[in-house]
Amino acid sequence: MGAVRMLGGFGAGMALGRAVLAAGPLVGRRASLVTWGSLGFVVCTLAFPELSPVMVFGFAWLLFGLAYQQDAVGRLLGSRIFLWLGILSFPFYMVHFILFKVFMWGIEPEILHSGTAEILLAWGCLFLIMIFCTVLLHKGVERPSHRLARRLAGPRISS
Repeated sequence: MGAVRMLGGFGAGMALGRAVLAAGPLVGRRASLVTWGSLGFVVCTLAFPELSPVMVFGFAWLLFGLAYQQDAVGRLLGSRIFLWLGILSFPFYMVHFILFKVFMWGIEPEILHSGTAEILLAWGCLFLIMIFCTVLLHKGVERPSHRLARRLAGPRISS
C-alpha cells in the first residue's frame, strides 16, 4: 500500500508542478477559493475512506493555494521557521517512521508502567532524536547530493 501511496504522491507532485507553471499568479479571492476548496476535498477524503487514495491531490492543491496566500497565513508560512521545517520535511519523512518503530519496539514497553512525566520525557527524547537525525541526513546526504547533481548537470543552457 505504501508504494501505491508514494505513486499517488509522485503523480500529485507532478500535477502540482504543472499547475503552478500553467496558472500564473493567483491573488485574493481566487487563492482563497483554491485553499479552502482543497481543504474541503481533504476533509471529504477523511470522511469517506474509500476516497483516501486521492487524498494526496487535495494536499497538493492545498499547498498550491497556500503558496499564493498574501494574508497572515502566507506571512506565517513564509517565516524562517516554516521555511526551515519545509527544508527538513523530506529527510524527516525518511527517518521518522524507522525511529518510531524502534522506539515502540525497544523503549515503549519499558515506559508503559512509568508516570506521565517519564512517558512525556521519552516521547520528547524520541522527537529530539528524530530532529537530530533529520538535520544530520539533510546536511550529510541531501545537500552534498544536490551539489553533486548540479555539478554533474553542468551549466544550464538558456534559450
